[in-house]
Amino acid sequence: MSTITLYNRGSFFLERDFPTAQPQEVAIHLDSVFWGDPDGPLFVDRSILLDTNVFDYISKNPQYESIQGLVAHAKAHGLPLDPSYALIEQRLRHKDPQRLLQRYVESLSKNFHIEVPRANIDAMGVVLDEALPMLRYNIELLRDLLPLVKVIWNAKGNFTTKVDRLASAFLSQDLPRFSLGYLFAVVAFYVKHYPERFTPEVVSKIASDMGISAKPDAEHSRLWNLAFDLSLLAFCVEVSFRKATPHLLYLNSIASADRAFAVYARNIKAAAISRSTMAGVAGVRSNGQWGLVVPGADLDKEAGDYAMSRLKADPPRDAQHLAARRANLGGLSAAILGGTLPAGI
Repeated sequence: MSTITLYNRGSFFLERDFPTAQPQEVAIHLDSVFWGDPDGPLFVDRSILLDTNVFDYISKNPQYESIQGLVAHAKAHGLPLDPSYALIEQRLRHKDPQRLLQRYVESLSKNFHIEVPRANIDAMGVVLDEALPMLRYNIELLRDLLPLVKVIWNAKGNFTTKVDRLASAFLSQDLPRFSLGYLFAVVAFYVKHYPERFTPEVVSKIASDMGISAKPDAEHSRLWNLAFDLSLLAFCVEVSFRKATPHLLYLNSIASADRAFAVYARNIKAAAISRSTMAGVAGVRSNGQWGLVVPGADLDKEAGDYAMSRLKADPPRDAQHLAARRANLGGLSAAILGGTLPAGI
């Protein structure tokens, strides 16, 4: 018999900001998508996953006060800086990640006296190849879900109405049950209807992300860019799955310069870190179950509980059904971008 206990957040998971007093520079937010910090005789490997902007700043603007603070924090706590997500994004955008990686490594050596071993650089290429298919899948899934989310976000109605419309669309259109995409939408809906609970910068950023361009090419580009940004949370958990073993947890936090990231990361967590005991043998496992932090973050308990109650698991019956749901989402996305919203949504 297996018993599973989720642990409370420990100090490693506490969010923090690296601000800057210079108007031309950008603040950086550090947070983890994980909920839970196991104690006891377990090996835990930790790192800081960089978003693309932070990766670029280390290479091009190492003098930024926020970059100096982030790197100092990483060095003080022995946390490696992981550029894998940024490099995969560059590869998906048909750029040369190896050239960018070399510039990043040179900047770490020159500006921060951090030497990256050649073996680590070589291993990075293996990680890129292994993680690329899943990241591409998640990005394309988000890209195709976002037109529906945007239509609902911009429509009339209160927070509950919008949550109901989205949850009902998953069922009526038989779409993939992409819980992370659903929770992104829930948080965006909440920010729109309760702007007084957030900073003006966050409200403005999410409103900009949810804007719909009148030009099809411009809107396609906006969807791709937003999907890239949001997929970072899913990639974080994917990396943890790949590197974890029954007695080793691989945990990472995310360093991001995106103003909306702090709100998403604070409210959406993967309850993925747990200890299991089976036949007297202790171990750990990651289940990847996404949820809202209620209470404890920004959403009030009533709103958060209601949104979670509308999130139906309903796994696909088989691979054919999974593919059919994915095709349904692609068709719905194309219809919305073509100016047609199917009946019943």
